[in-house]
Amino acid sequence: MVRLQLRRRSRLRRPWLALLLATLPGLAGADSSLELPLQPAFGALPAGTYDEETMLRIGDAQVSLTRLPNDNLLLTATSAIRGADAIVVMSELERYEDGRALRPVWQESHSWDSEGRSRGIMWVDHRAARALCTAGEGEDDPAVEIAIPQPDLIANVPMHLVFLPLLSGEKKEVSFQFFTCRGHRIVSAKARIARRTQSSDEHALIEVRSELDLGPVLTPLARALLPRFSFWFDMGDPERWIGHRMPLGTGGPQVLIVRTGVPVRELTAPQ
Repeated sequence: MVRLQLRRRSRLRRPWLALLLATLPGLAGADSSLELPLQPAFGALPAGTYDEETMLRIGDAQVSLTRLPNDNLLLTATSAIRGADAIVVMSELERYEDGRALRPVWQESHSWDSEGRSRGIMWVDHRAARALCTAGEGEDDPAVEIAIPQPDLIANVPMHLVFLPLLSGEKKEVSFQFFTCRGHRIVSAKARIARRTQSSDEHALIEVRSELDLGPVLTPLARALLPRFSFWFDMGDPERWIGHRMPLGTGGPQVLIVRTGVPVRELTAPQ
């Protein structure tokens, strides 16, 4: 299948990214400063990709959290539109030395356009304190890498784990960072609980919305132009991921990713 071929191509390129980053000067002893709640490995959760406007299913998706041989966790999420765009995001998560929380070791995002051409790879190596973007297929632009300043709070892939203190009521707002290959920069971001839906007893949901924090003047002006990220969780089991809204990579279409068995319209039901 085409999508399996695309994912295989991503794996072939990853050692080259690691080799390139290994040759770049980094910060000695650098690590992510994120403190993510501990999570059990749950295997693979089937999901679907939906058009945000029509609410029609347009492709498959999957979210998985599996245990690696070194006892770290591998978080993977895939989403595709049939015969069109696709994305694979991955992150390795390790425990802090005292076991209190998780932090990412590396993060990767690789997307493809409707012709199956790579839009490029986003790679973050937290230990090397470097972030890298490669050009899309057929583009002549060189790879661009930047140093990650400390504290390192980049949470592109495990973003939903940053939100769990909101669901427990521990915090009213959480702050983190987002690395974007559009402009090759690290941007501050924040998230709050946006709404609670009461559409059914089975799927009463909490919606968390995040946005890039460009300051009090630019953030409201840029809100209509920036991608929108929303995550939905089950009220009865707040750590249970239900779905999220995201673009399929830089320049890709915005879609809804919804766990199998949950009616997509539940995500936008009245409060």
